[in-house]
Amino acid sequence: MALAALAQLDRPDVGLLFVGGGAEERFGRHLAAEAARLGLGGRVWFAGAIADMEAAFALAEVVLAPSLAPEAFGRTVIEAQAMGRVVIASAHGGAAETIEDGRTGFLVPPGEAEALAAAIARVLDLGPKGRAALGQAARKTVLARYTTRALQAATLAVYRELLIPDQAPLSDAGALEGVGMDARGES
Repeated sequence: MALAALAQLDRPDVGLLFVGGGAEERFGRHLAAEAARLGLGGRVWFAGAIADMEAAFALAEVVLAPSLAPEAFGRTVIEAQAMGRVVIASAHGGAAETIEDGRTGFLVPPGEAEALAAAIARVLDLGPKGRAALGQAARKTVLARYTTRALQAATLAVYRELLIPDQAPLSDAGALEGVGMDARGES
């Protein structure tokens, strides 16, 4: 879908970098053949497996996660947002819960290359300052909701609600007391 979206963009200055390896190598060969068929030679690169995803995200103007099938909680979206990158993802699965459309990234209907192309154009048209602002909003949301500490506190709150329904909620610090973790959420 990303290749079809790139082919629809009237932006010869825009390219795609695909990251992944292992079992995805055969799929990568399929994508390379499709890129050639669409006339996208020189605008599509395949990096294979990368150990330093921080560096890959830092190089990206926008990160695409246009999955066709819903993922329960795709780490790619959260990791890219934590790096302050704008993410465009399919509007299903975990991405639909972690991206606030238009505020912390963009959601597109699964499998719709035209919608993905329009979202890419919209993000690129924001310019560097607009992309940075959107990326920082995404980072702020990730740091508030998806750190180990925040997830631990949310999990404990659910347990507390189920096991002791009439108890008033504790503060974040109180939520971790007495469960074998220090203030950083480490054992």
